[in-house]
Amino acid sequence: MPSDSELSEKQLGTAIWYVKHRAVLRKAALGIILALDGALIVYSGWGVGQELLFSNKRKLQDLELLKTAIPGEAARLANRPVDLQLGGIELLRSGEVTDVLARVQNPNPEWSAEFSYTIGIGDELQRVENGFLLPQEERPFIRTLRSAGAGTLVFNIENLSWRRINPKEIPDVAKWRQERLDFEVQDPKFIPAVVEGKGSVGRATFSLINKTAFGYVAADFLVLLFQGSRLQGAQGVTVDEFRSGQTRKLELTWIDRLGAISNIEVVPIIDLMNPEVYLKP
Repeated sequence: MPSDSELSEKQLGTAIWYVKHRAVLRKAALGIILALDGALIVYSGWGVGQELLFSNKRKLQDLELLKTAIPGEAARLANRPVDLQLGGIELLRSGEVTDVLARVQNPNPEWSAEFSYTIGIGDELQRVENGFLLPQEERPFIRTLRSAGAGTLVFNIENLSWRRINPKEIPDVAKWRQERLDFEVQDPKFIPAVVEGKGSVGRATFSLINKTAFGYVAADFLVLLFQGSRLQGAQGVTVDEFRSGQTRKLELTWIDRLGAISNIEVVPIIDLMNPEVYLKP
C-alpha cells in the first residue's frame, strides 16, 4: 500500500503538469468541440440537400401510390366536367328595342348542364330558372328589353348541376343529338320594314320541317337574322305539338328597321334529356 508521502508527490506532480499544460488542454478541448459542431453542420446540410433533391421525386412516388391505392378516386377526378365557357355578351339595338345576347358553350362530350341564370343590363335584370346546355352545345341566351338605358351587361350562371350520359345507353352522343334535332329550314325570307301606322315592321318567314323520328310537346327555337356575318336580330318562337315529318310555316315580326338581311338561322332549344318534352306515340 503506497504511503501518504508517495500520494502527495504524485498528486503534486499531476497538478504541476496540469498547470503547465492547461492552455494546451483548453485549446485541444475547444478544437474537439468545434470539430463536432462542424460535423453536425455538414450532416445537417447534407440532409437538407437530400430533401431538396429528392422531395419532388418522392411526392410523385406518393401520388402514384395514392392513385394505385385509390383508383376509384383518381378516375372520379379525371371524369369531372369542365366548366361552361362564356363566349361574350353583346347588345342588339333596333329603335327602342334592345336585345342582350350571351353566347355560352358546354365543352363536355358526355355531360349535360342545368342551371339558372340572370341576364340584362344595369338594373334591368331577369332571372331564368330553366337554363340548360346539351353535351358540346353552344348557343346564345337572349333577353329583349324595351327602352333599355346604359349600364353594365350582365350574364351570371347559378345553381349549376350536371347530368352524365350513360355511354352504354348512348354510345354516340353527337349522333344521338343529330337524330333528335334534325330540323330543316325551307324558303327563308325577310321582308324589309314597311310603314304600318306609327311604326315600321319587318317580317321573317320560313317553313320548318321536323325530319326527326320524334314529336315534341312544345319545341322552342331561336331565330337569328344576319347581315353577312353580323347578327342583326334575334327572337324566340315555340312550335306546339310538332310531330315527326310535319311542316310548319312560321312568321316573326321585328319592329323598326333592321337593314338588309342575307341569312336566317333557326336554332333548336330542346332539352333532349327531359322525357317530358316528347310527344307520346
